[in-house]
Amino acid sequence: MIVDCAIYRDGRRTEGPEDISAALDLCRLESGAFVWIGLYEPTEKEFDRVTEDFGLHPLAVEDALKAHQRPKLEVYDDSLFMVLRPVGYEPKSDVVSAGEVMIFIGDGFVMTVRHGAGAVRGTYGTMSSPSTTNPLAAHGGSSTCPAVGRIVVRTDARAVKPFGAIQKGVSRTPGESSKPSSGRSPLP
Repeated sequence: MIVDCAIYRDGRRTEGPEDISAALDLCRLESGAFVWIGLYEPTEKEFDRVTEDFGLHPLAVEDALKAHQRPKLEVYDDSLFMVLRPVGYEPKSDVVSAGEVMIFIGDGFVMTVRHGAGAVRGTYGTMSSPSTTNPLAAHGGSSTCPAVGRIVVRTDARAVKPFGAIQKGVSRTPGESSKPSSGRSPLP
């Protein structure tokens, strides 16, 4: 499903387009403007709607629909495709979940596709609110990669933080030295 769509001009998020195709054509003519569309677990039919307009490579589209991809960065013709694997931790239920965030970047557009409960929410609207200017967004669609990557890293850090305290408490038995006695690694 399409969960967000906006036009960014000179670092500012502006109106959501009525017609995505027309907005894309307009952004391709304006320097520094791009359409950012966010999808969450899209169906093949929903994805077909944007695939042709945005000129997405069929192999990248297949990866985005199937999910369960490894983290990667690939160049297809005149676009980039990146897969990130964020994790989330829910302390109340003590559940760790993994998700996927896929990013397509091309001429005049950015598309983020999220899969799974662990997929970082808000990755499609992270650059700026309509009332503020984000200096990164002023550099065009390619500036979204570090912004989304930073959110994934922060989310991962929050997810593993509780385990650091657990690890410190169980890493050694009382009286055990923290250094291996033989100079070899204590791991098999």
